[in-house]
Amino acid sequence: MAYRLGQQLEYNSVTEGRWIPCIVTGVGRPSVASPSPIPGAAGYAAVTSATVMINVKPNYWMEAAEQSSKLRRPQTVAAAGVYKAGDQLEYQSSSHKTWMHCKVVEVRASDGALRVDVKPSVWMPLEMQSKRLRKCGLSCLTATDKPLQVVPAPITAAKQRRALIVWNDYNWPPINATLGGPGGLGLDTAHGAATMKQLMAKYHVTDCVELCRQQCTRGNLLKALFEIGSRCDKDDSFILYYTGHGSRLPDQDGDEEDGYDETMVLVDETGQRDDLRDDDLAMWLVNYVKADRLLLLFDCCHSATLADLDKPIWTGKTVVSLSGCEDEEESLGTGKGGVFTNAMEQAIGSLEGKPHQSVAQFYNMLLQHADQIKARMGQAHWKQKVSIQCSPGVDPNRVAWPLA
Repeated sequence: MAYRLGQQLEYNSVTEGRWIPCIVTGVGRPSVASPSPIPGAAGYAAVTSATVMINVKPNYWMEAAEQSSKLRRPQTVAAAGVYKAGDQLEYQSSSHKTWMHCKVVEVRASDGALRVDVKPSVWMPLEMQSKRLRKCGLSCLTATDKPLQVVPAPITAAKQRRALIVWNDYNWPPINATLGGPGGLGLDTAHGAATMKQLMAKYHVTDCVELCRQQCTRGNLLKALFEIGSRCDKDDSFILYYTGHGSRLPDQDGDEEDGYDETMVLVDETGQRDDLRDDDLAMWLVNYVKADRLLLLFDCCHSATLADLDKPIWTGKTVVSLSGCEDEEESLGTGKGGVFTNAMEQAIGSLEGKPHQSVAQFYNMLLQHADQIKARMGQAHWKQKVSIQCSPGVDPNRVAWPLA
């Protein structure tokens, strides 16, 4: 099987006794006379030799014979083999740009692939099912810059809270020339990260890991999500906070209504830009974070659907994403962290001491403080709408705000 540079796989680790996530960092064994290749360098990805290198086995070239037992594509957790003939579902249509009612016509016993009546000639493998099919009636709440209706509802606190803080100011050459903000001195994201670390400590989130600057590679992020996620129980709450650049790329697989994938701007092992698409981020979180409750906090541009919470792979998990702006908008910095992070800190302070705080209550307070901050900066009309998105069927009135 041919693999490509940067592809996410799983490696069968004898040391850990399980399959662990990995990323292809080399394709094709270089000749003795060749210099050691730099992943992503011009021409390198075109090498067609069958040998590969992965980030969890650096400096080791794996032959094709070994790959068959040591490497596999990620095993999608959600929606695998859960449907049967006659089930009434909804299908996400790329051509119609909407969810359409459909019926399962046939399920293939050998591999779980199925056909639906609106696509009768297409056998959908499990991976496609997880992206394109969902049960009827599981809508995904999305709101931007408008208060939610707060309804008293029972709330159950998480057993334990764990967190990953990821931030980048891109303050090193040559990347600072394009991503480092005015004068290439770096973004103000270090302030936001410091604020979040203080809040995590204040509210006793003891299992908190940080990735910053040149640590923010695909491999390091995947490793951190896997390790923290493996420590989670189903009753725990996992918090991911990211502040840095967000961006957009043309959609690869037709699952985006606006035609764009949102991205988290990471860096590669050489310190150069490497965009992580929302599809990949969502798959990593679903597959490797064992907690059923996730809170995703994005202080970056183009971030409202950075986790693709409307996708069927999230069904069954209680997930809320709060972000600094809509997908087509840019987030504003204050010089001491983004508007979103500062508003979040102030909203937490305003609600401190109040019992049984829900995500709906917090979001409404967050909106108030974001508007106040923009007004004080003279940017009241800046097009940055703080957004909330929930996974299918999740009511934010029934989700506990974890930093209280």
